[in-house]
Amino acid sequence: MNKELEQLYNAVSQMEELGLPVSKDQMKRLEQAEKAYVEEELLPCMQAVATPLIKGLRQPLTLIVDYDPAQGIVVKTGNRKIGRVGRKPKKYEECDTADIVTSVREDEIVEGEVLLTHAVDWSPFEYGFTIEHKFHEVIFKAVGHYIPRGSGVDVQLLFNGTLYDAKITNANRQVKGDTIRLLYRGKKNNFGTRLKQELPDVYNFIKRFKETNGGRAQCPLPSDLRRLLILKETEREQVYKVECKAG
Repeated sequence: MNKELEQLYNAVSQMEELGLPVSKDQMKRLEQAEKAYVEEELLPCMQAVATPLIKGLRQPLTLIVDYDPAQGIVVKTGNRKIGRVGRKPKKYEECDTADIVTSVREDEIVEGEVLLTHAVDWSPFEYGFTIEHKFHEVIFKAVGHYIPRGSGVDVQLLFNGTLYDAKITNANRQVKGDTIRLLYRGKKNNFGTRLKQELPDVYNFIKRFKETNGGRAQCPLPSDLRRLLILKETEREQVYKVECKAG
């Protein structure tokens, strides 16, 4: 969800909580913002996700997404004649699927062994982090194969009931040894944003340190702010659970 739409939702919710009437102008702005969000962000991302899953099929297919705020989402097939009437279908550019999040019940996920740990520093709040060499073989085993340089494997991170798209990559660098990274940089950077919300004290402490001492300076965290990200295997293919504990 974009910032404008979120601000409008918050404004309407606050007025309802205070028992104040919501004006027709405000509701009109909200409807226009929702329409723009669906057309400019939601539909392109849904097409980008669905295209590689569908394009191998030989039969025509129409998918209907039925959404109700109270009941959730149901995706079903429909009559192929259902579609846009009198309007030329819009061509959407591929979007960054790292912006897609999905909710899931954590009790539906069976977790397995620990694959890696990473002490929280600046990079997990921004784009991801480099995986220590000692965890490389475990990661290759988890994804099912060695990751060649210059390539990556799409994965999902399960964190507090939400799935985030990410990628485990091997950087194409002319150095000895592999540089394996867990990256989730996207246009909205959902997982990094979520970590900022979960660990505001840690994020703000490091941010202030970098602003005072320079961007590349390593920030020594006090013991009460040290946190450890733990990546665990699950029974679902390429889905990994992330935990954050005091470290």
